[in-house]
Amino acid sequence: MKQQVIEKFTALITTAFGLVAALAWNDVIKQFIEKLDLKQLGPLVYAVIVTILAVFITVWLGKLSEKTKGLNLKDTIQNLQLFAGLVKDKDRPLEKIQKQVEKEKKDK
Repeated sequence: MKQQVIEKFTALITTAFGLVAALAWNDVIKQFIEKLDLKQLGPLVYAVIVTILAVFITVWLGKLSEKTKGLNLKDTIQNLQLFAGLVKDKDRPLEKIQKQVEKEKKDK
């Protein structure tokens, strides 16, 4: 029972943060529309912009997810750190990690 409560609580908190992020982006997009003086076109422009953003971000996240499927958590964190320039590890360059992921995909 305790584990179920923790899982539900985690899901609710995660959803709440997602909603807060969505509302923040909502304001950004509305300001962008106003800045470009597209306000007279109303909700149609807003809906189109949000849809285009949603499609591109969803596709990008899907590709990112596929690239990291073969990596364990430690390698994924190290990969992100290398990408961000936080760690300069010459033993695990990004190309080596990408080759490892591609090899693991072929082996499946």
